[in-house]
Amino acid sequence: MFPSGRSMRGISDRKEPALNFISTSMEETMKQSFAKRLALLAVVPLVILIAGCGRHPNSPADHATPASVELLNRSTGDRLAWTDGTGAGKNWDGGLPHISVGDELAVNVRFLRANGTEIPLGGQYTVRARLAEQAEGGAGTPGIVQLENHGDHVDITGLADGETRIVFMLWHGSHADFTAPPIEVEVATMNLP
Repeated sequence: MFPSGRSMRGISDRKEPALNFISTSMEETMKQSFAKRLALLAVVPLVILIAGCGRHPNSPADHATPASVELLNRSTGDRLAWTDGTGAGKNWDGGLPHISVGDELAVNVRFLRANGTEIPLGGQYTVRARLAEQAEGGAGTPGIVQLENHGDHVDITGLADGETRIVFMLWHGSHADFTAPPIEVEVATMNLP
């Protein structure tokens, strides 16, 4: 027996809770460490994904905004139509020539920045055309023309007599960064002056 009157068994009993505390603390530390590792495993792929994508796809820095647009006859290089601004209320100067039923007009589209430099087509940007929608000042009439997008130019083929409206878009990935104002196309069975 010890001077306090306790046996070894009493001392041992007193140390057991302390050992339990150490054991419990180690378990908690291991659980916290595991939780941190698990969180890290979840965050690392996310960081890699974000870093790989660069900026958000809708970030203005990722989108080109032309100050003007030019339409050129792909065969002759002649300037057909142009805008001096963008957005609603902007109009075309010049115009597309009349197209005969069955004929095709290949159009190069130049999207120009405010400083006059051209936004290059064929890499991350392409040109596409479609019929104008009602919200764009009046819907284009289906069945008058066929539009074939080639990335660097658009072929417009006359299908039937009539007029329709089309828009040219600066395409970036899966969406249009810019849509030019609608322009009229007239198709007739014979060439008009």
